Amino acid sequence: MTATPSHPDAVKPLLVTKSCKALAQELEALKRHVEKYASAPQAGCLYLQEREGWKVVAQHSQRSHRRRLWQQGLSLSRLTLANVLDHLWATSQVLSAESITLYSHQTLTRVACEGAARIAYLLDARASYDARLLRAAVPLLVDAEGRVTATREVMEGRSELPITLDRAIAQRDAVLRTIELAGISIIRDTKNKTTRLELGDPVQAEPYKLNLTALVAKYFPERPGSYRSTSGIVHSNPWMLGDTIRSSPLVPELELGPDAPGIGAAVTTAIDASIIVMDAYARYYGHDPEPVVRVSRLRQQAIDVFLQQWFVAQIGG
Repeated sequence: MTATPSHPDAVKPLLVTKSCKALAQELEALKRHVEKYASAPQAGCLYLQEREGWKVVAQHSQRSHRRRLWQQGLSLSRLTLANVLDHLWATSQVLSAESITLYSHQTLTRVACEGAARIAYLLDARASYDARLLRAAVPLLVDAEGRVTATREVMEGRSELPITLDRAIAQRDAVLRTIELAGISIIRDTKNKTTRLELGDPVQAEPYKLNLTALVAKYFPERPGSYRSTSGIVHSNPWMLGDTIRSSPLVPELELGPDAPGIGAAVTTAIDASIIVMDAYARYYGHDPEPVVRVSRLRQQAIDVFLQQWFVAQIGG
C-alpha cells in the first residue's frame, strides 16, 4: 500500500521532491568519485603499499595466501559498494514515483548504511595490513559457515531438491585452509565455537561476530538512533509504523499518509552513507575527500532547511 495525494489536485510535499533531487545528485557523485579514486591510486597510498605487502611476509609459505585474502577483502568492498549504490538508486526511484512510499525508503536506507559502515571498516586508513587481512577473513569465514548451515537446513526441509551439502562444505574448507595457511589463528571457546581470529606479533584480533549496531553507530555519530529507527520498520514495530496514521487507529477504514519529515531524514542519512564511502575510498587510494564531502554536506544542509520549513508550516497550520 502506498500513500497517494488526498485529492486529485494535491502535489507531493516540497520536502519530498527536494530530498529526491538531492539523493539523485548524490548518487551520481558517489559513482563518479569512487570510480575516480580507485582507478587512479596516488603514489604512497595504502592501496599501493598493501598491494606489495605480501612480499615482505617472513614465512614464504604464507605469502600467496595473504595476498589472496587481501584481494578478497577488496573484492568484498567492491561488492558491498554495488549493494550500497543499488539501494540508493532504489530509494531515489521509489521517492520519484507518482505515489509516495510509506515505509520502504527507510528499509532501503538501512541497507545502504550497513554497507557504508562495512566499507569504512574494511578500508579504514587507520587499520594495519594485518588488521585488514583479519577484516577480510572474518566475513569470508562467516559466509562460508553460514552457507553450510543454510544448505543443511534446506536439505532437511526439502529433501527432494537436487542440492548437496558436499559443495558447501568444500567451499567452507577451502576458506579455512586459506585462512590457516596465511598464518591466521582461529580461536574457539570451550564449546568449539569460533570467537575471534588472530594474527601478527604483537597479536591483533578481530571478533568473529561483527556488531552491526555498534559499527553503524561508530560511523554515523551524527545520526544517533537512526539505525534503530529503520529497525522499527524492518521489524514492523508500532512505534515506527504509526507515524503514517492520519485517522483514528480505531476506525474501520484506516487512513495513512506519507511521513514527509521521515523521508527527509532518511535521505540525509543516505547522503551520510555516501560521504562515508567516498571518504573511505579517497583515503585508501590517496586522494583528498574534503572537496566532494563539502558538496555533499551542502546537499544535506539544503534538506535541513526544507525540514525546518515543513515543521514551521505544520505548527502554523
